[in-house]
Amino acid sequence: MGIKGANNIDDGVLMVMSNLTHMSVSPDKKTLSVGPGYRFSDVYPFLQKYDLTVGAARLGPVGVPGILLAGGINFYGNQFGFSADQVTRYEVVLADGKIVNATKGKNAEATKCKNTDLFWALKGGSSNFGVVTRFDMNTIPSKKVWAGIYTVEQQYLPKFLE
Repeated sequence: MGIKGANNIDDGVLMVMSNLTHMSVSPDKKTLSVGPGYRFSDVYPFLQKYDLTVGAARLGPVGVPGILLAGGINFYGNQFGFSADQVTRYEVVLADGKIVNATKGKNAEATKCKNTDLFWALKGGSSNFGVVTRFDMNTIPSKKVWAGIYTVEQQYLPKFLE
């Protein structure tokens, strides 16, 4: 579905990607392949079955493409960098309709990909370089992840801080 005039450029079209919902973990559990139709509230429970997570959104309602194309602060940033740094491959539809994979380094050599400039541009370039239809990301082994708010009444604070 496209919505004329709803993009970040004059006469642009907003493309709704909510039906692109494929998600899988590689056999070696090192890579998550995910479509742009997901939010991380879908991704994290899926990965939990494998005792995995990814360095991405801190909140579940955040969409996959939003954070991965804009940089992305995450809970694992001090160890692995921004969320966009976790992406190892983008599948992209270019303006001419051609579907390409953008990778870098060893992946680029292995897949004979020549789109390392596009790979670099997509890491923070938002939706300005094509329509991303798949993200491959590094996974992080994680058995104990909990998210929530824990409050302590003031009377118990000294004991809590021991």
